[in-house]
Amino acid sequence: MNVLHYVDENKLSWGEAWIQLLKQLARLGVENHVVCRNGGVLLSRLREEGISAAGYKPAAQWLPQIAYGFGRILDTLKPDLIHTRLSSAATVGGWWGKKKGIPVLETIDKFPKRHYHENASLLLPCSNAVAEHMYSLGFSREMTEVVPNAIEVDRYRRDESVRQQMRAEHGISDGQTVVVGAGRLVDWKGFADLIRGFALSDVPNKNGKLWIVGSGPEKENLQRLAQDLNLNGSVEFTPFVQDIRPYLWASDVFVQPSCGSEAFGIVLIEAMAASLSCIATLNGGMKDIIADGVSGLHVPIRDAAAIASALNENMNPAFRSQLSQNALNCVRRYDVESVALQTYSIYEKYARRRSVCSIEDIRTDKEALH
Repeated sequence: MNVLHYVDENKLSWGEAWIQLLKQLARLGVENHVVCRNGGVLLSRLREEGISAAGYKPAAQWLPQIAYGFGRILDTLKPDLIHTRLSSAATVGGWWGKKKGIPVLETIDKFPKRHYHENASLLLPCSNAVAEHMYSLGFSREMTEVVPNAIEVDRYRRDESVRQQMRAEHGISDGQTVVVGAGRLVDWKGFADLIRGFALSDVPNKNGKLWIVGSGPEKENLQRLAQDLNLNGSVEFTPFVQDIRPYLWASDVFVQPSCGSEAFGIVLIEAMAASLSCIATLNGGMKDIIADGVSGLHVPIRDAAAIASALNENMNPAFRSQLSQNALNCVRRYDVESVALQTYSIYEKYARRRSVCSIEDIRTDKEALH
């Protein structure tokens, strides 16, 4: 089965996890070809991993009809399917797939406008929240299947030696609680609520620490907030890191305080796979990931007091251990092997649809699938 993956980008925050998914699909028999933009690190990483990849930039993302280079790529590769990620790729890939008679599957990990996806054969929203958004735009449930983002779960399994080394480097003793939040430092990620909640909790009073890992325009405002709340010795800011695992392994509790539209929450499942007890706002795709009180705790959006209460509950080591163990069990459904099997099943169905219809195009899609 020959699949063309199209991403109109040259770097992805979830690029490494996606590469692992492609490799797993290859093990299942998929011949993967990737088209993405030149520059950045994505193209070079794909080639380093031995994945067929080509650079291409459309002349105008909003005018797919003139993306003749993409049409030539399709004529050369003759894929059975096109699988797009990101809205601009969906626009170009969808138009050319329809023109060439190739089914187009479109992964959606944001809350996009309708016109980007009007030529899709099947929508693959990453969460139920995104799926509901697409239904609200008039897309049917029949042309939608939720396929979550994936990680290589075992890659995040806690390394105790790294944990001890990291904690020693930061002056953290065995009895101290470390809370961590990670992501882009922008207003809608809710880190100000996390800092306020941390200040209201018992954690700093018991010599606990808060690590915030990430970069962005809100960094100075967040640092100022920590100073205003007299948290200077308890809050540590670390710029964006390529590998978040050592910070997760050295921590005890992860908080994702997003207050904007969070389509999924990849760092949340990374934290669960790293055996952390997790707290997340009742928001978007995070509703799918955590079962409240079982595999983590949900808190309302923009509610620092609720974050403080959840942190206080996590000061109980037994409670924290139970949540983290349940989280580790639940996160398996987001493992790359599981998601690859679901994706491959979808590929088989739509590749068969194209094959049958190309022979007898007078038959309906429904007949072609049975």
